Amino acid sequence: MKRFKDFSIRTKFIAAFIIAAISIITVAFIISYYSVIVGLGKIEDSYLEASFRSMQATIDQQTSTLFSNVKDYAYWDDMYNYVDTHDEKWEKANITGWIPKNFKIDLILIFDTAGRLIYQYGNFAEFQIGKDLSSHPLIKRAFELREAKGLYSTSKGIAFIASSQIMHTDESGPKKGTYLYGKLINKGALEELKSLTGIDL
Repeated sequence: MKRFKDFSIRTKFIAAFIIAAISIITVAFIISYYSVIVGLGKIEDSYLEASFRSMQATIDQQTSTLFSNVKDYAYWDDMYNYVDTHDEKWEKANITGWIPKNFKIDLILIFDTAGRLIYQYGNFAEFQIGKDLSSHPLIKRAFELREAKGLYSTSKGIAFIASSQIMHTDESGPKKGTYLYGKLINKGALEELKSLTGIDL
């Protein structure tokens, strides 16, 4: 009877030990699993953050390059005079026949000081000569700021946008109008962004 009792106590002890060991292993596993998940989450968050920073830097680079081209034309005495003369020969030689081909620009808009659209390239439905564009959000922003750049959703897709007020070559005024470029983010541009950022767009 005593032997059986000793055996029963030993069995209970072993069972308790096994339960305790399993509990410790389970807790250790949960802690390890949680640590791995948190670690992976931090790595993923870090990767996403780096990717977005890279994307933002690339967008800034693209719009800055676009704005540099806009400013070269907007701060130019010839452009300043064109707003008054509407010289078609100058327009063809210096804008229509040159800018889209050499700078791969999809949209060009020129406004006078009254906000009237006097030149349009790209045939975008929302930007047509004779149409009242005073309340258009993009145009309002371009009018309000001396210089602007960013992304905008057009009827033909998302585009890099840059605009500047039209001034004399020496950057003196008064303001003569507003000059704007748009460059669509097409398949080629997406591939360029993908190669620069490493993000599958």
